[in-house]
Amino acid sequence: FILTLKALGIGNILTFDLMVFPNMDALSHGLESLYALGAIDDQTHLTEIGLDMVAFPTEPRVSRMLLESLRVGCSWEILSVASALQVRSLFVRPRTQRQ
Repeated sequence: FILTLKALGIGNILTFDLMVFPNMDALSHGLESLYALGAIDDQTHLTEIGLDMVAFPTEPRVSRMLLESLRVGCSWEILSVASALQVRSLFVRPRTQRQ
């Protein structure tokens, strides 16, 4: 959410008129996470990595992981991990013995 707003050119999220404003703790944690991932700099401007991360339809941690896998050379392995993180449950349990 924050990463998308930054990519749209919203400089200061606190002054942006949202219909439902998120909790300040959640917003602070989101900014800290993006900084730790390298998506924003000290001034909360998007970095080059942050601009690349916006292109992925995943949460920022997964998009950063995918980008790093390209640099390290383990994309196929990380694609498996990333796809597993995108589903709620990896295993299908039959409702009855017969299924």
